[in-house]
Amino acid sequence: MQAIKLTIEDSIYSRFMGLLEILPKGSVTIEPVEDTYPSEVVVSSVAEVRARVYAAEQQEGIGEAEYEKMMKTFFKEELGVDR
Repeated sequence: MQAIKLTIEDSIYSRFMGLLEILPKGSVTIEPVEDTYPSEVVVSSVAEVRARVYAAEQQEGIGEAEYEKMMKTFFKEELGVDR
C-alpha cells in the first residue's frame, strides 16, 4: 500500500471524498491530519481578518528611534553583531 499527503481546496472537498467512496472498500484509508497552527493564529473568515487588522491598528506602536535602539540591542546581545 502507498501513502501520500493531499491538500484539498475546501470548495471541492466533498466531491473529492465522493470519488473516494466509489473505490473498493478497504482500498483507501483516510487518516485526518491535525492542524499544527495554534487556534489563535488560524483565521476562517474575512470578517475576522478585518477585526484583527482593525484591533492591531488601534494599538500604539513604537517610534523609529525606539525600534532602532531595540534592534541594535538585539543584534548585539543575540547575534554578537554591531548594527
